[in-house]
Amino acid sequence: MNDLTKYLIEGILTEMQGGIKVMLPGGFKPPHEGHLMLAKGYADMPNVDEVVILITPKERDGITVQDAKQIWNTLLTGISNVRVQETSIPSPLTAAYEYVKNDAKTGDTVALGASSKGDDYARVKDFVAQHQEGGKYYRNGVSVVELPFESSKPLLYRGRTDGKDGQPISASQLRADLAAGDLENFRTNYPSIKSNSQIQTIYNIL
Repeated sequence: MNDLTKYLIEGILTEMQGGIKVMLPGGFKPPHEGHLMLAKGYADMPNVDEVVILITPKERDGITVQDAKQIWNTLLTGISNVRVQETSIPSPLTAAYEYVKNDAKTGDTVALGASSKGDDYARVKDFVAQHQEGGKYYRNGVSVVELPFESSKPLLYRGRTDGKDGQPISASQLRADLAAGDLENFRTNYPSIKSNSQIQTIYNIL
């Protein structure tokens, strides 16, 4: 995003009545540091009233929706404007469409959360376009806007014992650490958490 685009978006957001509700849909089996960074990043934005984490139902390697909710609640301790919600819809993107259709209230301003980098943001642009007047999913009284998350550095593994330092933090590697019973490498999935007891709590949930 160039400086002019950023300036125009910030100006539009400043003029909006009330704050924005940001949806973060996904499997989160389980949530890791990248997910936490995205949720906290949005929660800290001055124009955001609430972040709604939508957890889709499919299990991954025995990790359930309830497991994901428990871990999110542990990670979000002390953060009051992030809410965790289950959805029965398997597709995260479809869950976001259904949220706007059924859960958003008249007068709400809603955004689909995503990093500004990569292919995912193309889906966000299409999501917003579909909800504008004349779009297939337009809903009178609900504003759907772009609100990209700007991150200057990728989250990479550090301090691992298996030669995977420098690779992106991922749920699949986290599950592999769990399957191996490798608590030492498991903790590298949450580099911002310094509390051993909090890491142990997450590990025990899983």
